[in-house]
Amino acid sequence: MKNKLLNNELNDLLSDWIIFRDEELAKLTKEDKKHLLHFDELEDKLLKSLPYKNREFAKVILEKVYDDFLDFCSYYNDKYYRAGFGDCLNLVIMSLGGKHYGS
Repeated sequence: MKNKLLNNELNDLLSDWIIFRDEELAKLTKEDKKHLLHFDELEDKLLKSLPYKNREFAKVILEKVYDDFLDFCSYYNDKYYRAGFGDCLNLVIMSLGGKHYGS
């Protein structure tokens, strides 16, 4: 029963931490604003430079590029975030005398 209670408390703590991190990371700093992706502006410039008959086709392709780019960024952010978290966790475990977990 204690293990189940502890697991629930850990899950609640992890959920709260994830929500906190999402809220903190969603706040844009001045530095963050310098590195925004201006895709809409770039798309408009490109589409305006094309003959009218090609714009709809180009817009469909650009939407696919944008979606693929966001998927790519999301995947690699998640992958490296998890790897970094795992590394930190291993440092804590090893500093407490435990063995390295995972590979």
